[in-house]
Amino acid sequence: MSQSGRGFIHLLKHPNFALVALIVVNLVAGLFTFQDFGPSWDEPLFYGYADALGYAYSLQPRLDGTFDITNSYGPSGDHAMYGPAYLLLGRGFVYLSEHLTGLDRGILWHAVNFVFFQIGLVFLYLITRRWLSAWAAFAGVLLFSSQPLLWGHAFINPKDIPFTVFFTAAIYAGLRFVDGFVIPAEPLPEAADAEKEKWQAVRRGWLRAGSVLFVIAFALLVLDPLLRSLINAIMAAIYNADAGSLAGRAFRSLAEDAGKVDVSYYAGIVVHYYAIARTALLVLLAPFLAIAAAWWRLPEHSQRFWREVHASLRRIIFWERGLSFRRVLRQALFPGILLGLVISVRVLGPLVALLVAFYFLLGSHRRPIGVLLVYGAIALLTTYLTWPYLWADPVGNFVQVLRHMSANPVAVRVLFGGVEYKSLALPAAYLPTLLGITLTEPVWPLMLAGLVIASLRMFQKKMPWHDFVVLLAWFGLPFLYVIVARPAMYDGFRHFLFILP
Repeated sequence: MSQSGRGFIHLLKHPNFALVALIVVNLVAGLFTFQDFGPSWDEPLFYGYADALGYAYSLQPRLDGTFDITNSYGPSGDHAMYGPAYLLLGRGFVYLSEHLTGLDRGILWHAVNFVFFQIGLVFLYLITRRWLSAWAAFAGVLLFSSQPLLWGHAFINPKDIPFTVFFTAAIYAGLRFVDGFVIPAEPLPEAADAEKEKWQAVRRGWLRAGSVLFVIAFALLVLDPLLRSLINAIMAAIYNADAGSLAGRAFRSLAEDAGKVDVSYYAGIVVHYYAIARTALLVLLAPFLAIAAAWWRLPEHSQRFWREVHASLRRIIFWERGLSFRRVLRQALFPGILLGLVISVRVLGPLVALLVAFYFLLGSHRRPIGVLLVYGAIALLTTYLTWPYLWADPVGNFVQVLRHMSANPVAVRVLFGGVEYKSLALPAAYLPTLLGITLTEPVWPLMLAGLVIASLRMFQKKMPWHDFVVLLAWFGLPFLYVIVARPAMYDGFRHFLFILP
């Protein structure tokens, strides 16, 4: 066989060849289809924001005294509160492509968006390779990239797809950064008799608490129809109470339209808030019930797990003697910049810092917490430099952005299950239902199988438990937030695409 033939076979056997081939196929498909996608409803204004951003970094207006930062906010003033990091990175490629091809700028943004999505596939593959073989990691990336939902968003969504890519990249880089500062520690010794007795007392406490929590959860689930009927009956009694009675006076002081509006309206409001409180309580009870169940059925595993948690927290130090600040700065630069960029795309970006910090704190080795401060400082500087809206008042304006995004002023009608809802009042089933019906059929069976296998690997100590918990939190924390807090959602669940990797 010729040398070129042997080289080709060697290339085919390379563990990353399948990923490269997938991305090439995707890019070829994208090349033939990117002009077929029309603009989504808010794309033109958002790309106008990208065009205006260059003004923020221009020198001449500053020299002649005419600089006005609001000129960099684009045609829609509220876009200033949307982090522009991706627009800053992508606009140069769009302008270059426009110069070379003469195509419409909006169409070229679709091409750049799609190419950026491919970068996200690379980081998804890299983070998956931490625990899986090359072929298993490739299979996961193939499943992810072939979702019709994501394929469409990859062209026309310059907000949530870039955030998903940055989020995945920042998690990968953050975990690698933490792994670079592992300091060997003594293995956890066997528990002495006195310590075992202490853990037995802890187990008994959890079993008692779990019994009480189980009764509460069972009552909330089984007695729900009765509680709703009771609320309706109480509201009817208060509504019909004599105006001079204590209940009547209290009700009329709160309900200005008492007597004009039917009692069912007021009962519906109370039932609505009861349902939210019930859901929130059940969600909050779930992890505690899981811990109690683990102590009940898996006492030895539970004891080992919590002993490792305690040992991990005791191993935290501020700085290691002999650790070079230059080395820390060099290793923190890339992950810190990625963290800053993900924050400068969406204000949910700090969740990356939370997950990385969790991974750091619960590691099984000694780790100097001072390196996290360097990592965070680089991230803050990156966010500041790439977000002109923050320049005048970094803290105050960022707080204003948080308030703006949490209130989500875009109130639109959403059709779900044949019923029109306000985007601020969607039922708790909205996100779980969309996750079930918008992704392809293999996703959830494979996800459940992966969850079971990962759990077994964790208990067999073939996968670090804190790695497993970070992955669960990546999906679980935003998911539970949506179920409990019911934030405004529209355009499907595009705001939470980042939980899918």
